Amino acid sequence: MTRHRAHALTVALLTAVVVSAVAGCATDWTAASTSSEVRQTVLALRSEPSAEAFLNGEFLGTTPLKRRLQYREDVENQTRKISYFRSDPALATFVAVLSLGLTIPFNMIPTDEDSRRVPLGRYQDDQFEVEIRRDGFASWRRTITCHGETELVLDAVLEPRAPGTPSPPIEENP
Repeated sequence: MTRHRAHALTVALLTAVVVSAVAGCATDWTAASTSSEVRQTVLALRSEPSAEAFLNGEFLGTTPLKRRLQYREDVENQTRKISYFRSDPALATFVAVLSLGLTIPFNMIPTDEDSRRVPLGRYQDDQFEVEIRRDGFASWRRTITCHGETELVLDAVLEPRAPGTPSPPIEENP
């Protein structure tokens, strides 16, 4: 083999190795769109003494109790191109080099698209009004905001109302 031919073969092999290493990678993630997904948080309500619990004005039951709260979280839908078959990119390049470039290595052909959903931490419809009340005690009210928690525990201690203090009127939902 001549010196020039040996040098050309060495350059070809090194080029094949570099191309194989680069071509076997996937492209960067790109944002395709945004949407929202339903999230749930379990609300655990406890009170001392036991009392009636209301969520956004609707009766839930008597404490202690647990209820699932549903709300939405914005997510970004991302995609990327996968630039190789699920095979060995180095082997595909080696076969291409051996065949003097007469075949196209499979690892250089974009073949698939990968996707994922990335939570953005922005929530919708995630605020809830909680009220716990019992005759003879002052009502306990809180506005809660959910942010993807698995469980949210609220402990209410109801304060006795002074004798002769009327109970606040109960609002009826139409």
